[in-house]
Amino acid sequence: MPDWLFRSRSSLRQRPRQPSRFELDCQCGKQVSGTRTARYQQIECLDCGEPLFVLPDNVYPEPPLEKLGRARKQPVERTTGRSVGSDERQCPIGHQPRTKDTGQAVSPGEDTTEVKGAAGADASERVSAETSQTAADGLPLGESPANLLQHPGPRRRIITSFRMILLLIGLLVVATSAVHWHKRQREQAELTLQSARKNGALAVADGNFAAASREYLRAASAGRLLGRSDAKVQSLEQLHRQSEVVCNLAATPLPAALSAANLAYARDGRWQKQFATAFGDDWLVLDAEIARAPDRGGRWSASVSGRHRFDVRFPLRVGGAQVHLTSDASHLETFVEGEQPERMIFAAQVAGVRRDTVTGSWIVRLRDDVVVITSQHHLGAAGFDDDDQDRAERTRRLISRQARLLGVSP
Repeated sequence: MPDWLFRSRSSLRQRPRQPSRFELDCQCGKQVSGTRTARYQQIECLDCGEPLFVLPDNVYPEPPLEKLGRARKQPVERTTGRSVGSDERQCPIGHQPRTKDTGQAVSPGEDTTEVKGAAGADASERVSAETSQTAADGLPLGESPANLLQHPGPRRRIITSFRMILLLIGLLVVATSAVHWHKRQREQAELTLQSARKNGALAVADGNFAAASREYLRAASAGRLLGRSDAKVQSLEQLHRQSEVVCNLAATPLPAALSAANLAYARDGRWQKQFATAFGDDWLVLDAEIARAPDRGGRWSASVSGRHRFDVRFPLRVGGAQVHLTSDASHLETFVEGEQPERMIFAAQVAGVRRDTVTGSWIVRLRDDVVVITSQHHLGAAGFDDDDQDRAERTRRLISRQARLLGVSP
């Protein structure tokens, strides 16, 4: 192919274009025609002098001729008369040819141009009426309501790339905010832990145990927020509970409440209300020996919950009747080992009391939630100031032992 370069340049070379013509209808009925130029034109009608505006020539290249020929539809050939010899060959003898549109018979020498033109006009009027009616109904040209129902338009996608990007950005903002909030909370918890512990110690030294209970609770909550469960955090929780005990001590001692209940029992038998009024949710601080309670067969007695039942050996008699204190607290498992009783100082609330009809003794049942005393300040605030040095020293060693068994600092 020695001429390939010449053919390539020839195909790229722009073909010369002929200027296009224009035809405009003036309002006076005159038709004005001419040739378009590279710029727009303002001309006047030769009859009425009406100014007319002409667009410039198209500057864009035309498509190739072969593509243009394929894209254009083939023109419909219209006959202006009857083909020579066609009707005579197709129509049998005795039959007259009829037009396609009107169906009327024509003679062999008659021209069908006007008949077909009238039929074409009627068809054009029908198409125009249908087009105007369709446009008035708000539908696209050539479409009917039935076609629109059968072929709905394309649906929009719910999940798109842009929406996914927005979602990821939102998640990133939320995660970053959560990380910063958690970091700020931890920093605040560290400060609260240090300040609340100091404030609680100052409140205990001043004898304000209500304020001490609030400060120790704040410090313990801050430690839990930091995820700590060491001895210091447990000590703060223990100090908070002991401060609550001091703030809610029972106003009536246990012997006085049992004496009043004994008198009510001897008078009219309505002693339960008298005893419940004396205590309620108040706390009792007991210094007594704790031992496992055996049953009648000699085995260790157990409560309904499956835990061991303990006897609180508190030397108390009311009206000649012995008083027995029992508890099912799980905290006592740590301090009582084997069969030997152990001395303990703890606080408890009264769960109920009953009178044994066989022996006549009083049985006082304590609640399972007991608070072991591990602070000398709280013990002194509960009224356990001992002038005997030896007994005070033994009490100090007992409190240290209880704190050690609980894993807290005294």
